[in-house]
Amino acid sequence: MVLIAVAMVGYIVLLKWPKASIKNQSSALYISASDLYLDYTNDETKAASLYYDKVITVEGSIMEHYVDENGAPVVILGIESPSVLATLEPSEATKVESLKSGSSIRIKGLCTGMLMEVTLNKGVIIN
Repeated sequence: MVLIAVAMVGYIVLLKWPKASIKNQSSALYISASDLYLDYTNDETKAASLYYDKVITVEGSIMEHYVDENGAPVVILGIESPSVLATLEPSEATKVESLKSGSSIRIKGLCTGMLMEVTLNKGVIIN
């Protein structure tokens, strides 16, 4: 019974523990949103070995930005179709409000692979 209580408290603490910020981490590399997307669409296995679970800086044109259902700011980069979806840290919300579609931006984030587009998490705006 005591073990169950300790396990539950530990689980709750982990859920509430602040997630590590990448703000002060250096990027493993710099790449354009279109090149990153092309790398994943041409050879996803090779691209994953290069980018997955690494902090990278991506530059591209803003297609869209919004706040998702969890309250996190999101920026989608691409020209004719989405190529990178970057979910940003909550501290970036005020910066996102002033973004304009079509303008260029650099975002540092943790690459988490590709679903419909390449995804970055824990992103911060570098401009």
